[in-house]
Amino acid sequence: MGIRPATIEDGAGIAKVQIDSYRIGYHGLVPDNFYAHMTVEEQTQDWIDLLSKEDHDPLYVAVDNESRVLGYAVGRLLTDEKFDCELSALHVLKDHQRQGHGTALMSAIAKYYTDAGHASLMLWTIKGNSARAMYEKLGGELVGEKTYPLDEDTELTEVAYGWADMRILI
Repeated sequence: MGIRPATIEDGAGIAKVQIDSYRIGYHGLVPDNFYAHMTVEEQTQDWIDLLSKEDHDPLYVAVDNESRVLGYAVGRLLTDEKFDCELSALHVLKDHQRQGHGTALMSAIAKYYTDAGHASLMLWTIKGNSARAMYEKLGGELVGEKTYPLDEDTELTEVAYGWADMRILI
C-alpha cells in the first residue's frame, strides 16, 4: 500500500472508486437512482480536469503495488467556518476497507494542511455511514448536523466531525 498525491493518470481509478463507493457504500442510505446517471467516463474527465489545474485542492490516492487506485481523499480550505480545512471526500473500495487506507488518506490531508500552517479539520458524512466509527476512533468530535432535500421525495441528514487540532491525525 502507498499513499501519494494523485496524478492525471489516476483519473480513471479515482472515478471507479468514487462510483463504486457511492453505489455500494451508500446503498440504503441514498436512493439508488440518485447516482445511476454517473458514469466512469464522465467522472474520469472531471477528475482529469481537476488534476490538470495548476493550483488544485489536495488530492491523495491509496494505491496497491501495481499503482491501482484503492481509495482517495480530497481536502479544501474553509474561509467562513470555525475549522480551517475540510476533508471534502474520502472513499475506499469496499474490498480494501478496514485495512488502514482511510486513516492513511486522512493523515495525508492533515499533514498537507498542517505543513501549510493550518490547525483544524472537519468533515461531513451521511448520518448512517458506517465510516462514522472510524472518525470517532480517530478522535473526531460530533460538531454539527444538517438535513436537506436530496430530491423531491428524499431528505438526507449529514453529521459533521471536527478535529480542533488535526495533528492527532498525522
